[in-house]
Amino acid sequence: MFQLVNDVEQYPQFLPWCAHVAILNRSADEIEATVTATKGPWRKSFTTVNRLLPHDRVEMRLRNGPFRHLEGHWEFKSVANNASHVSLHLSFEFNNKLIAMAFGPLFQQMAGTLLHAFTQRAHQIYASQLID
Repeated sequence: MFQLVNDVEQYPQFLPWCAHVAILNRSADEIEATVTATKGPWRKSFTTVNRLLPHDRVEMRLRNGPFRHLEGHWEFKSVANNASHVSLHLSFEFNNKLIAMAFGPLFQQMAGTLLHAFTQRAHQIYASQLID
């Protein structure tokens, strides 16, 4: 699951609100990427720097975008062979009331469905490995 979350280039394939991802910088312990989110004709991009603690945690912090703040983290705990408990904690506030009205519902939906979307993606990618 850690690898799946950090494969940000693939987000547009399974996150319906994600139109584009651009990797700005990648190292063994950090990824900086710009994500473009869409809702109808509206498009907004934001850049985060994600600190990677392999197989345990991903810490996200805002670099730039339409937020006063955006931060969060993914946590991964192995509970059995081929099974993990994954949690996502996300906090954000827009820097503009008009943007908050237009994009607030999208980002609430995005935050609310992220874990489910990644779980479904994991089943698509890893299901054949569980059968073998």
